[in-house]
Amino acid sequence: MRRFAPVLLTVFLSLGLLACDPGGTCPQCPAAEPAECPKPKVKTKVVPSGPAPAVDNGDIKLTFAEPKSAHLKRFKDQLSSSKLFAKVVDGINDTIALPRDAAVLVSECGRIDAYYEAKAPGVVICYELAEHFESLFKGRAKGKELERMVTGAVFFAFFHELGHALVDQLKLPITGKEEDAVDQLAAVILIESGSGIEMALDGARAFLLNDAKGYSANDFWGEHSFEKQRYYSIVCMAYGAAPKKRAVLSGGKNGLPKERAVGCPAEYARIKTSWQTLLADHAKAD
Repeated sequence: MRRFAPVLLTVFLSLGLLACDPGGTCPQCPAAEPAECPKPKVKTKVVPSGPAPAVDNGDIKLTFAEPKSAHLKRFKDQLSSSKLFAKVVDGINDTIALPRDAAVLVSECGRIDAYYEAKAPGVVICYELAEHFESLFKGRAKGKELERMVTGAVFFAFFHELGHALVDQLKLPITGKEEDAVDQLAAVILIESGSGIEMALDGARAFLLNDAKGYSANDFWGEHSFEKQRYYSIVCMAYGAAPKKRAVLSGGKNGLPKERAVGCPAEYARIKTSWQTLLADHAKAD
């Protein structure tokens, strides 16, 4: 039988990749709402009447390259020491069947960027992106909190680019903008993990702060939604997953307007179910 995941929870929560929210009310999270309480290592049996079991011919290969620029070395140390990248890659390799190998390279790029290329090098996360996030967040945090926010925003970017890799490798059917779809995947994974909610919101905050820099002509014809739209979409998902628990995200400065907030629970449920459905047929056979 296949491991239906919910696939997202199996990969990222039951394997202990991201701890659940310590403020919760269930065995793992003593104060969480019942719907949010994670159930690690629970397998849902499905009738084997669908497509043949996914064939696994590849793995994700993670590399942290040594930066040439001395000022970027601390970002390499910060990101690699968190172990989160390695744990997520191992979890995907254990759970999702890939048709071929895919690289995840964290390196110096000479520019602020994170991207996916179908051919080599695969997913690339640039140390300059971490440096950029630090510059955005510097006026709002310092010390360990600043490091946490930078790591969170980088991790959101990592899941976003990993989403592109999965769409390409697994030939997933996406309607609408792929950029929006993989934003949603990154947000769902982090929100469902419990404690990863702050990483999702760090990614959203980075979009909001980038938005303050204004627009250029290519923003109107480019593949990405406007930064502020991406911010509100992520916040809507975070709120929609637990509206009572996260009421602070509705109203106030940069909060969700009530006209949008009212639809967020249904919107989040639909997005979560869609990604679970898309990934289910690509889980490795037991």
